Amino acid sequence: MFNFLEKEVFVLDKNEQFDFITFRFFDIFGAYQDITYSAHYFSDDFLQNNAVIASSNSLTDCISNKKIYLKPDLNTFFPDLLSNAIIIHCNIVVKSHEGVNLYNNLNHDPRYLASRTDSYLLNSMKIDQIAFLIELEFYADIEGDLEDEFYNNLKSSFEKSNVELVSYRKLEEPNKRLVGIFSLGILNTADTIEKVKYLLKKTGVHYQIVVSFESNKKQPARIIVNHVIYQNSRSIFHLNNFFTPTEEVTRYIGGIFYNYNQIIDLSKKLRQTSENLRKIKFYYAEDLPSLKNHCKVMVNDLYISIDLPAQGVNSYILLASLIIYGIDGIYEKIKCNELDMGQGILDQSLDFSSPSLTSFNLIHNVMGEEIVDLYKKV
Repeated sequence: MFNFLEKEVFVLDKNEQFDFITFRFFDIFGAYQDITYSAHYFSDDFLQNNAVIASSNSLTDCISNKKIYLKPDLNTFFPDLLSNAIIIHCNIVVKSHEGVNLYNNLNHDPRYLASRTDSYLLNSMKIDQIAFLIELEFYADIEGDLEDEFYNNLKSSFEKSNVELVSYRKLEEPNKRLVGIFSLGILNTADTIEKVKYLLKKTGVHYQIVVSFESNKKQPARIIVNHVIYQNSRSIFHLNNFFTPTEEVTRYIGGIFYNYNQIIDLSKKLRQTSENLRKIKFYYAEDLPSLKNHCKVMVNDLYISIDLPAQGVNSYILLASLIIYGIDGIYEKIKCNELDMGQGILDQSLDFSSPSLTSFNLIHNVMGEEIVDLYKKV
């Protein structure tokens, strides 16, 4: 295990049996990357000043500036028991004359945007609904006979708070711990987010919340905030899909950047043809904890089955993008019950001008020709 020292330099404790250390980060183009080292490669001075020199590694040749570093976020340190590795999420930093600081010019780094969006939400609380998207369910560790008691208490607490408990099921992990998964309905009061946080904290649930809200006309229409779920000492990682409500910050979706005015125009266009978000519920396939990367989307009475890539990160970006810009739902123009996202999406920037990409086909089938043309023009 790593020890976190006073100077935020961590070193490898040779007594632990982890063979690999993986750093996860978003490169300067906004693509999700990771680097895995052998744990034995580390020495006490390898991470001096808590920065990893990324540009010297052949796996990160996308970072060409010798002044750019990866700075591990100690709050994201966790073991991946399935791959016998230590996982650490990193921010991109730059070596300036004053030292190593956050490279704020890389505003498309979702981890950097996350802190700004969180701060905005806490300060403004301009929230009128909470939308639980595809990756959004709540995980709870449950032991044996406590399962029924936990569920009944949870349901009772939420009902008293006018929060709908949509579904609940239990699964068995390889370590024989029962894991309960439950989904919440759409909520529309300004104080609901704090209420849900309180209830989940009270029940000991490790949770993730997505907030979607309408803001004033001078700002983008919606903000989505994701938090990472930690469950059974293993991270189920989800990309932060959101933008911050400021004109100078752009929104990144699959390799495409939108400025403030483009976001507003796109929001208005999409909203004209949208359904109401409250009519839509998203569910994972029932064996999600076994990491089969399969999810189901229900639109009214129509189910769409989607096979996700290895980690599903860019699939989440794409599906979230169908909702995030003022879209209140998935469209009636869906023509088929099953859409295959295909493999390799995680490793490429999505080009909506290429009909060969399954991502383009998904947008085409879901949103129609008119919306696809709009995406091309932006």
